[in-house]
Amino acid sequence: MIMWWPLVTITMKNADNEHKVIERHIERSQQRFMLLVNRDDFQEDVVTIRVKWNIPKKGLKTGGGLSEWRARHHKTGLRVDVNSLVSKYKLPPRWNEAIKTYILTNIPRYFGPLGVWTRVNVSGTNDDEVSVILDPNTTRQDLIDAWPDIEFHLKNLKTRNRDKFQRVNEYVFKRGKLVYDLHKKGATYQEMTLQLKKRYSRDFTQDDIHSMIKNYKKVMGIN
Repeated sequence: MIMWWPLVTITMKNADNEHKVIERHIERSQQRFMLLVNRDDFQEDVVTIRVKWNIPKKGLKTGGGLSEWRARHHKTGLRVDVNSLVSKYKLPPRWNEAIKTYILTNIPRYFGPLGVWTRVNVSGTNDDEVSVILDPNTTRQDLIDAWPDIEFHLKNLKTRNRDKFQRVNEYVFKRGKLVYDLHKKGATYQEMTLQLKKRYSRDFTQDDIHSMIKNYKKVMGIN
């Protein structure tokens, strides 16, 4: 299951500032929608689609009229026409529902802020993930504003309990793997020290080997 969130998730901490961020981005969205619906070519396209789907040229009245139309056209190709309109005017894909609502009701109801959205893929498995969705209007400030929201969703992932990835020293990792593999095969500490001295031209103590095995198991998540 995929869930979408616009820009910022309100928390008690810094709530006033987060409200201001949302208001700023919603205002950008409203302005873009206003400019769109005032284009003559857009209005011509909207009327063409309305005529095609038996929608009044000024849109349906919300309530009974809209409910009746939806009952009669439960499954139509209107969405295909909406997608074409979104593509033609280079709108973010998330605006599909807003454009559909406008075609049906003539109400310019924008679909959330511009800039940054987070997409949370919740599968109920360890494949859960958070994606950051950008559009052509995204600015550097949008990303800065969105970071608290991204962190919020990251903390709620099922995978949050996993240890975060830490960079490893390749030399140390290979040495640890060698010792661990020898240990798994039942090699004695004396046999392991001989192998290490042969490979690395230096002496290792039993404590060194114990530490290598312990660290390797920790890096690999081996209990």
